[in-house]
Amino acid sequence: MLEEEPTTGEKLVLKFIKELHAKDKRVRVLDLIKLVEKGTGMGHKEIMEAITGLEKKGFIRLADGQDIGVKEEREPIKYPKEIVELKTKIERLKNLIMKMT
Repeated sequence: MLEEEPTTGEKLVLKFIKELHAKDKRVRVLDLIKLVEKGTGMGHKEIMEAITGLEKKGFIRLADGQDIGVKEEREPIKYPKEIVELKTKIERLKNLIMKMT
C-alpha cells in the first residue's frame, strides 16, 4: 500500500505531535489541538481533519481511551481516625470564635 504524501496542514500537525511526543511520550488530542491552534491559527475542525487524515494514511495511531463525557466514579477518601477528630475539633473552635465575635 502506497502512503500518500501529507498535506500542509497535516505536516504542521505532525510537527507538533513530534514536539509533544519528545516531552511526554504520549500526546493527548486536546493538548495537541490547543498547541496547534495557538501556533498556527488553524481552527478545531481543520486540526481534527488533519489528525484523522494522518491516522488514515498511517502516520499516527490514535489510542482508544475513555469517552470524554464519562466521569470515572471514585470512592471517597478515607482519612485516619486521628485526622477526622482533629478536623472536628478545629471546626468546633472556628464556630466558637465566630460566636464570640
